[in-house]
Amino acid sequence: MAQRRMACCENLERLKEEYEKVKKKYNLPGFDELDEEFEIRKIDHDLHIVKEIRRNVMSKIDFLIALLDPILDPGKSLHSFIETKFFEKYNVDPLFDFYKMMWKLIHEGVSASYDSEKAEAEFIKRVWKQWPEIKKKAIEYSDKIALGWSKVEKEIFSDKYLQ
Repeated sequence: MAQRRMACCENLERLKEEYEKVKKKYNLPGFDELDEEFEIRKIDHDLHIVKEIRRNVMSKIDFLIALLDPILDPGKSLHSFIETKFFEKYNVDPLFDFYKMMWKLIHEGVSASYDSEKAEAEFIKRVWKQWPEIKKKAIEYSDKIALGWSKVEKEIFSDKYLQ
Protein backbone atom coordinates (compact mmCIF):
# COMPACT_ATOMS: atom_id res chain seq x y z
CA MET A 1 0.00 0.00 0.00
CA ALA A 2 2.82 2.41 0.85
CA GLN A 3 4.49 1.69 -2.51
CA ARG A 4 1.26 2.36 -4.32
CA ARG A 5 0.81 5.69 -2.53
CA MET A 6 4.40 6.65 -3.29
CA ALA A 7 3.96 5.76 -6.98
CA CYS A 8 0.77 7.82 -7.04
CA CYS A 9 2.58 10.83 -5.56
CA GLU A 10 5.43 10.44 -8.05
CA ASN A 11 2.97 10.27 -10.94
CA LEU A 12 1.15 13.34 -9.65
CA GLU A 13 4.41 15.26 -9.41
CA ARG A 14 5.36 14.24 -12.95
CA LEU A 15 1.92 15.27 -14.17
CA LYS A 16 2.31 18.65 -12.49
CA GLU A 17 5.73 19.08 -14.13
CA GLU A 18 4.28 18.26 -17.55
CA TYR A 19 1.32 20.51 -16.89
CA GLU A 20 3.59 23.43 -16.05
CA LYS A 21 5.03 23.20 -19.56
CA VAL A 22 1.63 23.46 -21.27
CA LYS A 23 0.47 26.01 -18.73
CA LYS A 24 3.30 28.32 -19.75
CA LYS A 25 2.89 27.57 -23.44
CA TYR A 26 -0.84 28.38 -23.51
CA ASN A 27 -1.27 30.58 -20.42
CA LEU A 28 -3.60 28.09 -18.74
CA PRO A 29 -4.95 28.32 -15.18
CA GLY A 30 -3.03 26.77 -12.30
CA PHE A 31 -2.95 23.00 -11.87
CA ASP A 32 -4.58 22.98 -8.43
CA GLU A 33 -7.47 25.20 -9.53
CA LEU A 34 -8.21 23.08 -12.59
CA ASP A 35 -7.81 19.91 -10.57
CA GLU A 36 -10.28 21.15 -7.98
CA GLU A 37 -12.96 21.64 -10.64
CA PHE A 38 -12.15 19.02 -13.27
CA GLU A 39 -10.15 16.30 -11.46
CA ILE A 40 -7.19 16.50 -13.79
CA ARG A 41 -4.94 14.62 -11.38
CA LYS A 42 -6.39 11.43 -12.86
CA ILE A 43 -4.73 12.17 -16.18
CA ASP A 44 -1.82 9.97 -17.18
CA HIS A 45 1.18 12.28 -17.50
CA ASP A 46 2.29 10.39 -20.60
CA LEU A 47 -0.87 11.30 -22.52
CA HIS A 48 -1.69 14.50 -24.33
CA ILE A 49 -2.40 16.61 -21.27
CA VAL A 50 -4.31 19.42 -22.98
CA LYS A 51 -6.52 16.94 -24.84
CA GLU A 52 -7.26 15.06 -21.61
CA ILE A 53 -8.10 18.25 -19.74
CA ARG A 54 -10.47 19.26 -22.55
CA ARG A 55 -12.13 15.85 -22.22
CA ASN A 56 -12.51 16.27 -18.45
CA VAL A 57 -14.00 19.73 -18.92
CA MET A 58 -16.45 18.45 -21.54
CA SER A 59 -17.38 15.52 -19.33
CA LYS A 60 -18.34 17.87 -16.51
CA ILE A 61 -20.44 19.97 -18.89
CA ASP A 62 -22.05 16.85 -20.33
CA PHE A 63 -22.96 15.68 -16.83
CA LEU A 64 -24.72 18.99 -16.27
CA ILE A 65 -26.59 18.67 -19.57
CA ALA A 66 -27.77 15.21 -18.53
CA LEU A 67 -29.14 16.75 -15.33
CA LEU A 68 -31.17 19.31 -17.27
CA ASP A 69 -32.40 17.12 -20.15
CA PRO A 70 -35.33 15.49 -18.30
CA ILE A 71 -36.67 18.90 -17.33
CA LEU A 72 -36.49 20.42 -20.79
CA ASP A 73 -37.61 17.31 -22.67
CA PRO A 74 -40.42 15.99 -20.46
CA GLY A 75 -42.67 13.05 -20.94
CA LYS A 76 -40.24 10.25 -21.67
CA SER A 77 -40.14 8.85 -18.16
CA LEU A 78 -41.57 9.17 -14.69
CA HIS A 79 -38.30 10.84 -13.70
CA SER A 80 -38.80 13.50 -16.35
CA PHE A 81 -42.49 13.94 -15.53
CA ILE A 82 -41.68 14.59 -11.87
CA GLU A 83 -38.68 16.90 -12.40
CA THR A 84 -40.58 19.05 -14.89
CA LYS A 85 -42.96 19.97 -12.08
CA PHE A 86 -40.08 21.45 -10.03
CA PHE A 87 -39.74 24.38 -12.43
CA GLU A 88 -42.46 26.91 -12.96
CA LYS A 89 -43.04 28.23 -16.48
CA TYR A 90 -41.19 31.47 -15.75
CA ASN A 91 -38.11 29.49 -14.67
CA VAL A 92 -37.82 27.45 -17.86
CA ASP A 93 -36.57 30.24 -20.13
CA PRO A 94 -33.36 30.97 -18.17
CA LEU A 95 -32.86 27.24 -17.71
CA PHE A 96 -33.17 26.75 -21.47
CA ASP A 97 -30.72 29.59 -22.15
CA PHE A 98 -28.23 27.96 -19.80
CA TYR A 99 -28.80 24.60 -21.49
CA LYS A 100 -28.10 26.15 -24.90
CA MET A 101 -24.91 27.70 -23.57
CA MET A 102 -23.77 24.28 -22.28
CA TRP A 103 -24.45 22.65 -25.65
CA LYS A 104 -22.59 25.46 -27.41
CA LEU A 105 -19.58 24.76 -25.21
CA ILE A 106 -19.79 21.04 -25.94
CA HIS A 107 -19.74 21.71 -29.68
CA GLU A 108 -16.88 24.18 -29.33
CA GLY A 109 -14.96 21.48 -27.46
CA VAL A 110 -15.67 18.93 -30.18
CA SER A 111 -14.50 21.38 -32.82
CA ALA A 112 -11.33 22.13 -30.85
CA SER A 113 -10.63 18.40 -30.55
CA TYR A 114 -10.41 18.19 -34.35
CA ASP A 115 -8.33 21.32 -34.69
CA SER A 116 -5.15 21.56 -32.62
CA GLU A 117 -3.71 21.49 -29.13
CA LYS A 118 -3.77 25.29 -29.19
CA ALA A 119 -7.50 25.27 -30.03
CA GLU A 120 -8.11 22.84 -27.16
CA ALA A 121 -6.18 25.10 -24.80
CA GLU A 122 -8.23 28.09 -25.95
CA PHE A 123 -11.40 26.11 -25.29
CA ILE A 124 -10.20 25.27 -21.77
CA LYS A 125 -9.48 28.94 -21.11
CA ARG A 126 -12.90 30.04 -22.43
CA VAL A 127 -14.69 27.56 -20.20
CA TRP A 128 -12.46 28.45 -17.25
CA LYS A 129 -13.37 32.12 -17.62
CA GLN A 130 -17.09 31.24 -17.59
CA TRP A 131 -16.77 28.51 -14.97
CA PRO A 132 -17.68 30.54 -11.86
CA GLU A 133 -21.04 31.49 -13.41
CA ILE A 134 -21.59 27.99 -14.83
CA LYS A 135 -20.86 26.45 -11.44
CA LYS A 136 -23.16 28.91 -9.68
CA LYS A 137 -26.03 28.03 -12.05
CA ALA A 138 -25.26 24.30 -11.79
CA ILE A 139 -25.51 24.50 -8.00
CA GLU A 140 -28.71 26.54 -8.22
CA TYR A 141 -30.42 24.07 -10.56
CA SER A 142 -29.08 20.99 -8.76
CA ASP A 143 -30.31 22.33 -5.43
CA LYS A 144 -33.74 23.10 -6.90
CA ILE A 145 -34.00 19.57 -8.29
CA ALA A 146 -32.84 17.98 -5.02
CA LEU A 147 -35.31 20.11 -3.05
CA GLY A 148 -38.06 19.15 -5.47
CA TRP A 149 -37.35 15.47 -4.97
CA SER A 150 -37.53 15.90 -1.22
CA LYS A 151 -41.09 17.22 -1.65
CA VAL A 152 -42.39 14.70 -4.19
CA GLU A 153 -45.67 13.20 -3.14
CA LYS A 154 -47.01 9.83 -4.15
CA GLU A 155 -49.98 11.57 -5.74
CA ILE A 156 -47.80 12.83 -8.59
CA PHE A 157 -47.08 9.24 -9.53
CA SER A 158 -50.69 8.21 -8.97
CA ASP A 159 -52.03 11.04 -11.12
CA LYS A 160 -50.04 9.93 -14.13
CA TYR A 161 -49.94 6.17 -13.90
CA LEU A 162 -52.76 4.85 -11.76
CA GLN A 163 -55.86 6.36 -13.35
